[in-house]
Amino acid sequence: MMTSAPSPPPPSPFFRGVAQRPLTVRWEDDEGAQREARVMAPGVYPDVASMWAFFSADLDAARRLLPDEGRGALEPLPFTRGRGLVAIHAFRYRQSPVGPYDEVSVGVAVRPPGELLPPPLALARAALCDDLHGFVVQLPVTTEPALQAGLQLFGYPKFLADVRFEEDAASWRVAVRNRETGALLYALRGAKLMARRPGRVHALRLLSRPAPHGPGVRVTRFHSYPALHGRLHHAVLHFNALARTSHVGRGCAIELGDDPRAAALRALRMGAPLQYTYAPRAEVLLEAPTPL
Repeated sequence: MMTSAPSPPPPSPFFRGVAQRPLTVRWEDDEGAQREARVMAPGVYPDVASMWAFFSADLDAARRLLPDEGRGALEPLPFTRGRGLVAIHAFRYRQSPVGPYDEVSVGVAVRPPGELLPPPLALARAALCDDLHGFVVQLPVTTEPALQAGLQLFGYPKFLADVRFEEDAASWRVAVRNRETGALLYALRGAKLMARRPGRVHALRLLSRPAPHGPGVRVTRFHSYPALHGRLHHAVLHFNALARTSHVGRGCAIELGDDPRAAALRALRMGAPLQYTYAPRAEVLLEAPTPL
């Protein structure tokens, strides 16, 4: 399951035709030495495990987490009166352009810029088309190259943390802790699910822009809006689940810790889980960000 490291998968048609270009990320380590990492863009991640959950949250608190650069362009997506949506995504990248690493994304669901549909229809389209839009509030990661690539190339709010995946016979858990103090930021726990190859995508998915790559049967697109160089950008992560399953309204729980970074989540007053998904095998393509 999540803790195992299977053999590298064979080349996949999902990435066929993807044109990449090299980029170099440079930084200074804690001892003053110059470091660099060479990455390819768009990012190709052929071996990924992931799980994510959606929770209702206070709409005004969610709005306060959006960036100044996005005022007027980004608005939280209402779920019910006075409530929005927050997503917690945990990723284990067994292979990546900067080596293996783990990360947990905390994001606020937003209306796509220029969206004209009323909120109920926007929510329905997002669910039926596997097309999700959010602003990433926190993105703890486990390695320095992953940190620097996220900061320099995307403007994501990444920081180094201790991210640990644990499991037993009946459940899994991912916990994020402060690397210096060991204090818990947050942990997500869920029941183990029987993951299967996803079925064919809903017909409405055919009305949205097709993915710029191979023949994934059911590709979920996660749109994010990082603030890079003082300007709001748009990036898309294409998630091709090779095995996944979901539960609606049950199956997982979020635990908030005492670390100061957990305060932003506590202010959201998150409710019971609305849905959680477990995808132990997936492929990911991460497009480079473009200015809005």
